[in-house]
Parts: sequence; structure tokens; C-alpha cells
Amino acid sequence: MKKLFFPCLMLFTTAENGSTKVSSENKSFTGLLPKATWRVALTFVAFLLMAGTSSAQSVVLPSEDRCTSKDLELVSARLDVEACQSCQPGEAITAPLLLAIANKTGSTRTSFAFWGDIVITSKYGNVVYQAEVSGCDGKILKNTTTELPFGVNVIDVEIDSTNSDAGITGNQITYECGETIDLTNLFLAWTDASPKSTCPLESSLIAPKCGTLPAIAVSTGLSAGGLVTQIACNGGKGAIDISVFGGVAPFTYDWADLPGTNDPQDRTNLGAGTYDLTVTDAANCTATYSATIIEPAVVARPVISITEATLCGPVAKPYITVLCPITGATYSLIQPGGTAKSPTVNATTGALEFKDLVAGIGFSVTATVDGCTSEATTCDNKTNTCPVATTSIVAPTSAKASSQAVTSANSVKAISQDAIRTEAYPNPTGRNATITFAVAKSGHALVKVYNSKGASVATLFDGQAKAGVTNSVILNGSDLPSGIYYYKVTANGKTQSKRIAVSK
Repeated sequence: MKKLFFPCLMLFTTAENGSTKVSSENKSFTGLLPKATWRVALTFVAFLLMAGTSSAQSVVLPSEDRCTSKDLELVSARLDVEACQSCQPGEAITAPLLLAIANKTGSTRTSFAFWGDIVITSKYGNVVYQAEVSGCDGKILKNTTTELPFGVNVIDVEIDSTNSDAGITGNQITYECGETIDLTNLFLAWTDASPKSTCPLESSLIAPKCGTLPAIAVSTGLSAGGLVTQIACNGGKGAIDISVFGGVAPFTYDWADLPGTNDPQDRTNLGAGTYDLTVTDAANCTATYSATIIEPAVVARPVISITEATLCGPVAKPYITVLCPITGATYSLIQPGGTAKSPTVNATTGALEFKDLVAGIGFSVTATVDGCTSEATTCDNKTNTCPVATTSIVAPTSAKASSQAVTSANSVKAISQDAIRTEAYPNPTGRNATITFAVAKSGHALVKVYNSKGASVATLFDGQAKAGVTNSVILNGSDLPSGIYYYKVTANGKTQSKRIAVSK
């Protein structure tokens, strides 16, 4: 959230002797100003006052540790759309925001408010709209969960892409069919039971009746999504973990490649191909989902040349040169009875060379790309002929990411100069994921990971970050159960949260 600032207004006046003096409210003016000069001065004062009030919507919030009350909890968020709403890809939809709040106390609370960011993401994973927002409504009934419509008030727009109609229309949310909506970096507050404790709430005075939540997904009616575990290496198997949002339970699942209509929700042991699913809820509403499992190409066996030792020449020991190496591959050589060694780079030719080999005992050379290892090249199958064309091996990604369109910088209408830029890949992940972040101003930065319930599960970075430098940290997904997580990057009073999925 932005901090309030108040400009110091000072007037420059001209003394009778022609000298310039500075006047403020604790100094007197020297001489009298002509009317024209006063008009200019007053216009300047009005301009500064307008500039000072331009931040009137900025929000001052208490520190998180002052929010000690745990009485109320935000449990779900959705848009008020028809239960069986269907839409065409790219169709713009505008609807009110509904929040469900659980009140665990024996008293009805008059008002409930939130401050945070709304983040709308395209089906390709690009953020197309992000804004700092707030809302307030009530009453929150005692000992139950109350769902209420909340008008969304925009405080500051950070991203507004020309590639989407997503945004805030009036006090409602507009999104395009296929986009996802999240509320992130939430500060929540509530009042006591007094009938006079009505909206709006003063953000700086909400403690201790307040709380925080890293993020919550906004449901847009019955929809189905999946976490795709791609085939890691050629010959392996993939999986699809399905999640259903909105709708009325129970649900039935119909996979097009399986007989019958009462199929399992999730799929495992899948080969390469496209898998289509239809989900039906108890109200007979349907949602469809499609995923493509991709099998990586075989990592090519290394092509090499052997330079034998010479009895009378300059080569004292044989060595091997890797020909036409695969971009991004790691090469390794081992001889019987020895340990694996890595090649060195020839300073003159740039070639990869395995030096100081032992003659007469053979060898085994392999190439590894993204954890997948090739068949070994040995004395029996060696070749020094490069293929006519090589296929680059790309680390497997989700079906959505495989067709991802990158949004150019020109398509973004407004990005705050002090915004945090961050990405996570691969996403979804079943193993390690790399999280990158860059900040506009040097200073302390914090990167934390939360589960879907808002509990912190990992701190990935807690230190100094330089402006404009891309930092990388590793999230060990193998240590986490499958599910939706949110990571939060905090720096210079700004926070950026994004979703990352772990699927095993």
C-alpha cells in the first residue's frame, strides 16, 4: 500500500528592495505583492494542494502483528453469475463480487472490510489487470457464514493490458471468459456489534479487529481446471490432477477416452496425447477441460571424435571432443574403475574436450538435458557424423504453458514504477521451481510461500536486493503436498503475490 505524504507549501515573495525572501506560515511576508503576483501565487498553491490530495486514496494500515483478533475469517470469494453460465473464449463478463465470511463469535458484526489487490490472469498465465482495491459491507451474522455482495473500489491501477477487457466496471469485476481472478495481499477488518459501526472503516484504526490473507481465488461459476504433470523424459508417463470450482456438489466426470460416464476425477500413467473431460454437477451444469500431455524428444546420443595418443607426436594421452553439442546439455564421461568427469572448454576453438584419458580401457559419454540422460556413446557405437538438423530439447511444461503467448511491453498501459516483477517456472511443478523477482529500488526484500489456507510454509529470501537486478530463488516442490500455493514478494512497502501449483 502507498503511504500518505503532505507537501510543504512555500511562497516566494519579492521585498521592496528587490530581494527574494521565503515565506511560510511561521514567517511574515516582506512587502505587498501586486494583484497579478497574488493570482499566480494562489494558483500555484491550489496546484500544490491538488497534488497533495491526489494521494488521498492511499491507505495506511497497521502492522500485521497488531491484528490479534481471530473472530472472523474470509472463507470464499466468487462472482455473482448464473450457476450454469456458459461463455465463449474472450467474451467479456461483468458481475458483482460475493464474499463469504465466517463469524465464529456469538455476536453479529455490523461491518466487514477488505483492502488488497485484484489480479486477473489470462489463460496463458499473463497478468492482464492488477489494481489496489477495497470494499466494505455488513452485517455478518453470529455463529454462521454470511455471503454478501461487495462493491469494489479502485485505489490504484498497476497493470491494465490492452490485450483484455478485464478491469473494474463501476463497482463490479469485468473479466474475459477463460481468465482467472485472485484477491491477493489482503488486509481484513471488522467492527463490533454496535449499529453505529458502519462502513466505511478507517484503515489506520482497525487493529486489533483485523487479519491478513495472502490470497484467495475468486470463483466464476462452475469451472474445471487441472494440474498437468508432463512426461519428464522420453518413455515416461504423465498425470492430470483435476480441480472443480463453483457449482453444486457432487460432481461426475466423463473422460472422452474412457468408456462410460462415471470416470475417475484424476488421471495417472498417461502417455502423450490430448485428454478431454466433461464435469457435471448436481444442478446438471457442465464444464469442460482439455489437457495435452507432451513427451519430450529422445536426448540424442553424443557425437564425438577421438584423438589417439601419438608415440612420437605432441599427444601424450588420448582425448575426446564432443561434436555438434546440444544447447543446454551437460556432458559426462566415465572410464572403467574411474569417476565421472566433465569436459573442459578449449580456449582456442571453444570445443568441449575430455582430456587425460587412459588408453585401452574404453569409455562411456552421455548427455543430460533437464534431468533426462541419453544413451551412452562407447567404443562400439561411436560416430563422428553430426545429424543434418538437431531438435532442441525443451523442459516439459504444462499444456497451457506450451502454447503460451508472451505479452509485449507495449501492450501494458500502466505499470507502477515501484512495482515488483516476478515469475515462477515451471508452473505447475512437481519438483523444484525457480522464482525470479526484481525490484525498482534497492532495499530489503522478503519472499515467502503460503498454502491455500494462508499458512506460511517456506521463507525463500530474506535480505537485501539491488534495484533492477533479477534475483532467483528455488522452491523445493518435492517437500510440499500437491495443491495450490501462493508466494509473496515484499519490498519497499510494496507486495506482489502470485499463484503456483504443485502436482505430483
